[in-house]
Amino acid sequence: MPNKSVSRVLAGLLRLAASDIDDARLLLQRGRMRNAGTLSGAAASRLLQAVQTAGSGRWDPTALPSAKALDTSNPYRARLLAMADAAPPTAPQRDGGPAPTPGRSAVQARIDEIGSLLDDLVSLFAVDLRGDEPAGRISLLLPPPPPAEAHAPATIAPSRWTPDPAPEPEPIPATPITRPTISVAQQASSGSSASFWALMDKWQVADLDALDLLGHAGGLTKKGTRPRFRLSPPEAARLAGLHELDDRLGMLQISAREWLRKPLEAAPFDGSTPFALMQQERATGLDTLRRTVVRLGMQASLGSR
Repeated sequence: MPNKSVSRVLAGLLRLAASDIDDARLLLQRGRMRNAGTLSGAAASRLLQAVQTAGSGRWDPTALPSAKALDTSNPYRARLLAMADAAPPTAPQRDGGPAPTPGRSAVQARIDEIGSLLDDLVSLFAVDLRGDEPAGRISLLLPPPPPAEAHAPATIAPSRWTPDPAPEPEPIPATPITRPTISVAQQASSGSSASFWALMDKWQVADLDALDLLGHAGGLTKKGTRPRFRLSPPEAARLAGLHELDDRLGMLQISAREWLRKPLEAAPFDGSTPFALMQQERATGLDTLRRTVVRLGMQASLGSR
């Protein structure tokens, strides 16, 4: 049985990556190369996070996505490194102007490559992109094929998909694979509330409202201060969604702190604020806000043509 925390995070990351790729394809069709490239890069980052999480056997929300940090035995390291090398430049030019807009063929090729890796990881981790169930597997190694005959010997040769030539059983999810590039400080803060409180400070959300937004029970400490805790799997998934919302608003150069508190007249807000909608509709509010921000991005892209 896969580790529930890791399996839910893997499924969430792949679903977010699939959404990013779908949006990137729409923007490509509209001729918005820069935005399509940005969203495809976001999808690639989520796939890298998924591979890092499966490789270490645990979810570390503080770890920065880095293909170079993957163990050299990781079967997806070379592929992810090639993707990182092929990423279009995003830094401003020396004269202060924006980075050059990538060409259509380059963006299309990048989207196709990322989409191909997404398909491979969806199959590997047994994730239903349309559902909400956790991943069926969390190992980077494909399971060995079934024996050809019923009377096959008990000892089966290692699968050809095993990157290490030595026979090796599938790792137990609860035992992390050693990854030297992760510092002791990162290991100590893995799954902690530090990333959550940092985002809430950025949005300037009061402590009690922040805990309610995350769905964390217990309230403040006896001294009236914010608690420090390890995120449960549902809390980690919700925090990933909050970070995604913040990232998407940042791409549009919109202040999340201001936008979340701005009354909106269009449905489904009807004069309420996005923050209020997230609090009132705990299960679906975050998805509603994400779709709203995607529409804002599409409108901005069409308006600037």
